[in-house]
Amino acid sequence: VEDLSRCSLPVGQMGASSRTLLPLLVSSWSCADGFIWQQNPCQQVTTVNDVDFTLSLEEYTRASWYVQKQQLTTYQPAEDLYCVTATYNLEGAQVPFFDGTVVTVYNQGTSSDLQPVNGGGTLCARIADDSKPDKLSVAPCFLPNVFAGAYWPVYIETNSTGEYTLVAVSGGQPDVVLSEDPILCTTSEDGINNSGLWILSRDPVAEPDALARAEAALLAMGIGTERLLDVQQGEVCQPAYDARFMKPRDCAAPGVCNPAAEPQECSYGGGIGSWLLCLLGSTLSPCF
Repeated sequence: VEDLSRCSLPVGQMGASSRTLLPLLVSSWSCADGFIWQQNPCQQVTTVNDVDFTLSLEEYTRASWYVQKQQLTTYQPAEDLYCVTATYNLEGAQVPFFDGTVVTVYNQGTSSDLQPVNGGGTLCARIADDSKPDKLSVAPCFLPNVFAGAYWPVYIETNSTGEYTLVAVSGGQPDVVLSEDPILCTTSEDGINNSGLWILSRDPVAEPDALARAEAALLAMGIGTERLLDVQQGEVCQPAYDARFMKPRDCAAPGVCNPAAEPQECSYGGGIGSWLLCLLGSTLSPCF
């Protein structure tokens, strides 16, 4: 019997296409028979919903989130990791071929000059199953769900009144092996979907102990934190904050918090082409 190990790729060094098509398997190349498959050692992560907790979209979208640490992605390189915020809004957004719950996502950040020129535009988070509000998928609003990438809150903290204060989010099931003893994995830093790892706080600058708890929780799930980068926040970012749509931490008034603006109506009356152009325009308009 031929020893296949001498011509196999080590676990974790598979191509991007195999990560996309088979997120729970890692391929290795056999010089004799082509592909053999090995069990991916990455621990299956669970999202925050359990028998004692169900994510509330109303609370999650109540106030803006400030990114404290995050992993690089293709669409967010290191030079753009300054004053990064995420504001979620229930404003009646729609996406093609889907009539479920859609949350408008305002992801914004600046470059190292900290000037209030905010990029990121508007995205749409979709919840395919209302019983699982912690299993979101995100894409530009003009794209259908099949092109959306996972956005999973995997750890969350609340205060004494039930308000969310800190959250860790994974861009799907980690499948990139960082270490084998102990086994720690993360999401890809290449591509768009199945990428990203974030720790976000409702405070512009989170307490160090809170960040330490979040990182410890990620490690306990088998998610490596070594690639997380610090994100500049605080007073130096105030001009950038002031130039954005942001929700204050104590935002509770329906007329102030939701919606941010009247949603744009895109109708089928002018045909599918006009409808797609309308959706594209409403998605890209915040970028210009």
